[in-house]
Amino acid sequence: MRAAALALALVAACAGVVARFAWLGRATFFADETVTAQRVSGRTDRDVNALFDGRIRPAREVHSFVDDPAGPPAIVAALATDEPQHPPLFYLIERGVVGVGGTSAVAFRVLPAALGVLGIALAWLLGLQLFRTREAAAVAAALVAVGPFFVEYARQAREFGLLVDVTLAACVALLWAFDRPASALRWCAFCALASAGLYTTPLFGLVLVGFVATLCFAPGPPRMRAAGFAAAVAVALAAFAPWMIATARAGNGVDARLAWAMVAYPVRLVVAKWAFALGALGFDLEYVHPALAGVAAAFAAVAVVALVVLGARATTPQWRRAAALLLPLVIVPLAYFVFRDAVQRAHFATIPRYLTTALTGAQFATAGMIGSGLSAARTWVRAAAFAAFAAFVAAGIASAAVQVASEDWWPNHEDMPVQSAVRTIDAAAHPLVVVRGASPLAFELARYLPGDTEMLLLDARTPFPRLPKRLSYYVEQPPASAEPPAGFEREDVTPRDASALGVLRGGLGQRARSRTTLWRLVPRAGRARAAQ
Repeated sequence: MRAAALALALVAACAGVVARFAWLGRATFFADETVTAQRVSGRTDRDVNALFDGRIRPAREVHSFVDDPAGPPAIVAALATDEPQHPPLFYLIERGVVGVGGTSAVAFRVLPAALGVLGIALAWLLGLQLFRTREAAAVAAALVAVGPFFVEYARQAREFGLLVDVTLAACVALLWAFDRPASALRWCAFCALASAGLYTTPLFGLVLVGFVATLCFAPGPPRMRAAGFAAAVAVALAAFAPWMIATARAGNGVDARLAWAMVAYPVRLVVAKWAFALGALGFDLEYVHPALAGVAAAFAAVAVVALVVLGARATTPQWRRAAALLLPLVIVPLAYFVFRDAVQRAHFATIPRYLTTALTGAQFATAGMIGSGLSAARTWVRAAAFAAFAAFVAAGIASAAVQVASEDWWPNHEDMPVQSAVRTIDAAAHPLVVVRGASPLAFELARYLPGDTEMLLLDARTPFPRLPKRLSYYVEQPPASAEPPAGFEREDVTPRDASALGVLRGGLGQRARSRTTLWRLVPRAGRARAAQ
């Protein structure tokens, strides 16, 4: 059974590598990734707003606005001005990558994919440190390799894959320092990783708070560990102080960037969102058909059981080390966001990317439970553990296979399928694309439209100018209140998902109504002719 488990882990690791790099440019370079390209180009929000000036431009000019990597000072300045909640480490590394490989979607995603592969190796190392068996370490590496949550973020040009890596590496470094607390070199390594974590996202501060609990409850004498830990964290915080000051100066500017999350969710929806996020550790195809939600719920239940089992084992010598590290990794960020949501009437605690470290801890708790089962004395326990492991691997590979082949992220999402919309637009003769309201959507479209396609970018408060009497497409975001220009009527032609998922889904359900809608602007007098 152990040999079979190790072989299955190797298969999962190989599948995870393939899933991170296969068809890396197929999925739409979506809004959040476009923001990454904007920051790497050193463009501020003020620069973007100035582009929506009512002039008609070719798509290539619009795309070039976020297709020109800037120098490090401009990148740092743009982030400090507009998004100090996103420190510059990931964007500076990304700048180096696209400076060599170009600015295609693939080039932007190579770094996260490579970080995802590194995360598999780091999961193996942390598994060995926590569980002390090859079986459990192999399970941990396998679950990170094929877990849909980790695969998704390893294929996006965002910093969350780097956050997973720096969290795993910091955990390994902390445990190594605990083993030899007199080693200054080990504490220096932990300090460097803590600084890197903070410069990846300030949310890494929650990981450091969790490490305080680890320090208090991990087995062994705490006094020498406490001195090394305090010194390392103090230096890391001092290194991060300049960016903390920039964030504090931004004040309400940070809150304004996060205003979209300032809506309270009912408890029932919060629990459902948590179940969805936990289910995505093993399975992410419930949007294919509602009946598959039960499969996702089963994987979520396994993660919950694993955390409960870990808590029950926390006082035993074999599991105290793992419990002291993993439980705070889960509890601290979850408690912080629940408290923040209660105070601000928001729903941050339901957003999976903000719970990246908590979900990572839950995945390792699951790996520990399965790994211990594989080493159990009773045959039926080993068989059950192997079956659970095989289910995670199979479900993860199936989820990755479907998602990798899809043009759209999370095909049940509300956003418009951009590439399919572009095909609809491109089929028209001499189309004019009208985008109203400064947003990344204009740059999403411009990346895929033929370079000579004309685009009219309007400020949200600007009334429609006179449009030429030819076929136009108008892309609208909420609030959908703007009247069409004089002499025109709107027809909703938002295309359905044309990805591989649509083939699998067949007639099982229609795509949800998009927040972003593609309208065809048809002259009222010529409506009948246009329909023909």
